[in-house]
Amino acid sequence: MNSTPTTTKENKCSRRRYTNQFKSKVVLFYRQQKELREITSAQQQNNQDQQTNSQQQNNQDQQTNSQQQNNQDQQTNSQPKNGKKRMEQVYGRMSFISRITGIDRRQIAYWIQHGDDILETKFKLTTFKLKSKKPICICTPMEIRLSNWIIEKRQAGNSIAGYQIKTKAFDIYDEIHPVDGIESNMSNGSTSHENSSLSECSLPRVEFKASDGWLSNFCQRRGFVLRRVSSCGRELPHNCLDIIFTFYRDLTKTIEFNKFEKRQIINMDESCQYLDAPSQYTYSAKGAKRTVVHTTGSEKTRLSGAWTGAANGTKLPLYLIVPRVNALSNFHVPENVILTYHPDSVFNTETIISYFQRIIIPYKIAQNLENVLLIIDSARCHLTTPVQNFCTENGIYLIYVPPRLTNLLQPADVSWFASLKKGYRKRWNDWYLNEVRVFTIHGNAKSPGYAKCIEWLSELWNNFQSESITKSFITCGIKTHRI
Repeated sequence: MNSTPTTTKENKCSRRRYTNQFKSKVVLFYRQQKELREITSAQQQNNQDQQTNSQQQNNQDQQTNSQQQNNQDQQTNSQPKNGKKRMEQVYGRMSFISRITGIDRRQIAYWIQHGDDILETKFKLTTFKLKSKKPICICTPMEIRLSNWIIEKRQAGNSIAGYQIKTKAFDIYDEIHPVDGIESNMSNGSTSHENSSLSECSLPRVEFKASDGWLSNFCQRRGFVLRRVSSCGRELPHNCLDIIFTFYRDLTKTIEFNKFEKRQIINMDESCQYLDAPSQYTYSAKGAKRTVVHTTGSEKTRLSGAWTGAANGTKLPLYLIVPRVNALSNFHVPENVILTYHPDSVFNTETIISYFQRIIIPYKIAQNLENVLLIIDSARCHLTTPVQNFCTENGIYLIYVPPRLTNLLQPADVSWFASLKKGYRKRWNDWYLNEVRVFTIHGNAKSPGYAKCIEWLSELWNNFQSESITKSFITCGIKTHRI
């Protein structure tokens, strides 16, 4: 066996990798020498027994003196063998390995004690760590049932979010460890053999918080990872700094010249919302080549909406375009929603002018304002001559956000839509996962429908904080004083 490796200039980066390999060599060398010592000792013991038996048979008729002389000769002849035996026993022991390697004997003893774990460790660029023998989860039956639930939902194509795993963990833990005086739901009605076999836990009930750290450790123990469904992005223009400077210069001049107040500075942006909106991430088992999420088939059916807010935090009604010719029957439109019906569900010159007439003009009248400043993007429908003429006649000043810079300069893109769309996906996931769905005569699941989606959007816009709208204007540098 070679001595302990020395770190050279060429081998500095492989020090840790060779350390685990060296530990394995020490363990294997010790085990080989130990096995060799045991074999040699057994052979010597067998030879001694054979010599003793032969001496007794051949020397029965000889005199006592000759026997003593023979015994002395045997002891003399056996001294080199005993010396050789001693050397073989010493060679390969922990003290011998420590002497030739320069490593502390206690460290070598620790390696030999955990030899099986060291030999099973892969030679990675990490330090060697032993797995803890202590229990690492507060309730094993709960984690097994939770893992089965995740696998079942993923096999069905459902999108599983982190908060849904935490909620389910709470429910299962309360079933296994019911609170005193409260019977679990499982004991009242469930007769499943799987649940009954996993309904007992030897550990006592503790305060289970289902924190983010628990979720991370649970996924690591059970082999779940967070997988992204899709991603997209665009690059900024090469002269974006000059464009941004020009935008702020024109905006500042307009605000100072007309002395606009916060309630007069408005931002509007269009966004479409599809009826099916599964989460972009889902928890699934490791090693899966595909991540499939089932929907109702309405990924292309959408509602187009215009979200409008003022710099003082005022939320104007939500303007939605429903892709229908006839109005929704037996549907009560929420107070903070204005509906219009158009077969294409797109914003064009006609729908933009309708938006001004039904959203901006009533806001001006309600606030008793002579003119307002509307910040919008550079979509084609915003740049048409009829739209500009209508705004000029009705005291609406338009400031256009430069193309491909709305994610930096437009409050709606910067601060509103991420929270609103996340809330919509959460409602859709809860609806698809928990609520009873209706199927067509051909067995296809029906979508939530326009009415339910409108109610979701109305609730989201109603619960959206006004402070977030005010902060979004400040974040984008849109203020009533000089910028």
